[in-house]
Amino acid sequence: MQRELTGFAMTFGLCSLLACELDGGAAGPGGGPGTGPEMTVNLLSTGALDGWVRSDGNSGATGGPAITGDLDAGAPALGYRQLYSFDLTPVPAGSVVTSATLQLYQAAVGGTPYVDLGNVIVDHVDYGAALNAAAYSVTALASNVGVLSSDVTIGSKTLVVTARVQADVAAARTRAQFRVRFSNFDSNNDAGSDYAQFTDAEFFSNVPVLVVKYRQ
Repeated sequence: MQRELTGFAMTFGLCSLLACELDGGAAGPGGGPGTGPEMTVNLLSTGALDGWVRSDGNSGATGGPAITGDLDAGAPALGYRQLYSFDLTPVPAGSVVTSATLQLYQAAVGGTPYVDLGNVIVDHVDYGAALNAAAYSVTALASNVGVLSSDVTIGSKTLVVTARVQADVAAARTRAQFRVRFSNFDSNNDAGSDYAQFTDAEFFSNVPVLVVKYRQ
């Protein structure tokens, strides 16, 4: 009887060990979704999908006045907004976004936009596979997710957009898209131009980037 029990115990122990090994293999090295090693990708804005849209419907993805604000000195009462699109396909489906930072470079400022128009803020939007007039006023997925810039200092401006990029990944959107505008007015129609210019993908340096950290 003792010999039979010993054999049973050895067999049970062996089966338990095999089960543990199989379970460990099924769970993967990270132990489950969002627990794997943290990875970082730097996503550059897509040139064909970033640019400017004006309140009268004019738009441009390359060249032209890539500004946020107004050119009231020559185009009275017309507001400009800038749009940015980032390809999310390098972030695997089902990933948990641990950090996402939008980084844009303020290259020039004209007039007194931060006095007359407010702060530069960012909307999380989905304007699709083309930049056209609709992007100016397309309903935001989330409006005013934060202040990108509040002063005329030339240089990089950053905004944490972790929750918004996580929402894109969770919804299986292939792009993260953002609209840049002034908080109070797009144009104050004062006969003087007030604007901030942020670089887009066509610039040779200081290109727009979305830095995403994630775990699988």
